[in-house]
Parts: sequence; C-alpha cells; structure tokens
Amino acid sequence: MRIVVLMGGESTERLVSFKSGEAVANGLTRLGHEVYKMDPVFPKQWVTSDQKLFTGSVGEKPPENLLELPKATLRRLEELLEELQILSPDIVFPVLHGGPGEDGTLQGLLEWANIPFVGSSSLTCHIAMDKMITKKLLEADGIKTPRWLFYSKHSKFDRQQVEEDIQTSFGYPCIVKPNSGGSTVGMTILPNAKGLKEAIDIVLQLNDDLLIEEFIEGRELTVAVIADEVMPTIEVVPKSGFYDYTSKYTVGKTEYICPANLTPVEMKQSMELGKKVWDILQARGFGRSDFRLTPKGEMYCLEFNTIPGMTELSLVPKAAAAKNITFDQVLEMILSTVK
Repeated sequence: MRIVVLMGGESTERLVSFKSGEAVANGLTRLGHEVYKMDPVFPKQWVTSDQKLFTGSVGEKPPENLLELPKATLRRLEELLEELQILSPDIVFPVLHGGPGEDGTLQGLLEWANIPFVGSSSLTCHIAMDKMITKKLLEADGIKTPRWLFYSKHSKFDRQQVEEDIQTSFGYPCIVKPNSGGSTVGMTILPNAKGLKEAIDIVLQLNDDLLIEEFIEGRELTVAVIADEVMPTIEVVPKSGFYDYTSKYTVGKTEYICPANLTPVEMKQSMELGKKVWDILQARGFGRSDFRLTPKGEMYCLEFNTIPGMTELSLVPKAAAAKNITFDQVLEMILSTVK
C-alpha cells in the first residue's frame, strides 16, 4: 500500500512527533509498503522513506520559544490536501502529538476529503484532547477522575478566586496544567499556594483554558489498546518522582514495569477500565489511558491519548511487547482497522 505518515505539526510536541513518525515510517517500510513522510505545516517538503524529514533530537526539554513554532495556516492545510491528492495514498498514518494534528482538526479534514486514515475519528480526537469534556464523560459513566476546576482565559477569571476555589475544593498539593496538550508541557505540581500565579501564567502561554486538579498520590499506570485488543498494564516509575517531559524522552530516566507488578484483581481492574475508557470515547486504531492507583486500591483515570507516542521509549510498543507483539505487528494491527 501507499502510505503517507504525517509527523511534526505545530504543537510543543513537534520534535517528539518527528521521532515517533520516523519509527512508524521505518516499520511500514520494513513491512513492504510504499511510504512517504510529510509535515503538515510544510507539506510540500515531503520525502520518501529513505530520506530523513527531521535530523535533530528530541532533547530533555520542550521547545522554549513557543512563538517560533510553525503554524498550520489555512493555506498550508490547503497545500496539505493538494499534496495528498498528488500522492494519492491508500492510507494516511497521522503520528501527530497535540495541536491540530490530534485535536480532530486534521482528522476532520481527512474525513471531509474522504481520505482513509488510521486512528480515532475527528469527534473522538476533539473530545479526548479536551480534558474537561473527557472527565465529564468518564464521571458520567462512573469512572473516577481527580477532582478539578476549570477556567477559561476568555472569562477573565480572578486569580485570587482561583486560590480560594482550590482551598475549598480539594486543597494542596494540586496540579495546574493546560486543558489540552500532552507530554506534561506546561504542567506544574504545586505543594502549596506559592507559585500559583506563575503556574497559571505558564498555562496561559500555551492554552486559553486552565485545568487545576487535585494531586492523586499513588502508582502511575497506563493501559494501551490496539485494534480493540487490550495490552497488559504498564507501571511507570520515573526516577525523579514525576513523569515529566525529561522522564518521558530521556533514556534511563524512567523504569517501565510491564506487566505491572499488580495483584490479579488490580491487573484485571486496570485493563477493564482501560477498555471501558476506550469504548466510552469510541476510540479506534490505537490509544492509551493513564491512571493512578492509590494505596487504598482506588483507580483514577487521568486522561486518554488518541495518538500516543511511538518512539522506542513509548508505552504502546512496550505494552505490546509484553504480549510478544513486535512493533511491526503493532503497525499491521493498526492498519487492519481502516475500512
């Protein structure tokens, strides 16, 4: 098949996306497909599978100057469609983390153009990217999520009121983060009210909407689903104590235990919850739910990722490997979901 792998994009996870995209493109090439690599913000610069679209490295920190990130303007989206029509792929494989590549914008464009693609629909991507909406849907179906507060920049909220809301709702420690986005970019863990203003300012540089959650003490778990098949639960143990950008993308900074060292009951519960989240959001292709398991045995869903990382350090390939499913077989499973 002729497959176009989309990577890069305009989000703060742009560099991670390049690394994921290269891994996917290499795997698809090994499987015998005709592969092209394209960055949606510079679509005319697409390359064949034997060429590098990006030659840098992810690094230990996200990009510092967010204003210099490229933008997927309307003209560039038009160019993207033009280039896709020239290449006429059988399938598009988006490996875009955050921004228009994962929030449903790109998926909606592909749906409108009737171009087959892997992964979840535009509606599912839009819902999953909006953490507040996701939490409301999960809570309505009885799945626990950390208690939360939501504020929009457009509502001109009072910051003193935010501090009072935190104190009366769940107290400290708490997490301040963008309502959309990933890789913990823009996230701050606050042990107390000191630093709240700075944490809010960081979020509002990235996003119009602010989400503040209670901090759930416990073990970090993640459950991947590939082509409706639930993979074994992974426990994530960052050496720094916090699974931040550096811990995610730097070799040796995090220990991954797969399958997680859980009781049979906990393993069953976590995998069932992962599949339930998948079903509630009507996900497709591949995805990953993140959880916290408290010392009391309570399971809290933190979020759902519609296009999780696909680097050698990423969790979906690690979970599949625990079932003796190779990276290339993961790609085959994902491709099989495109009708």
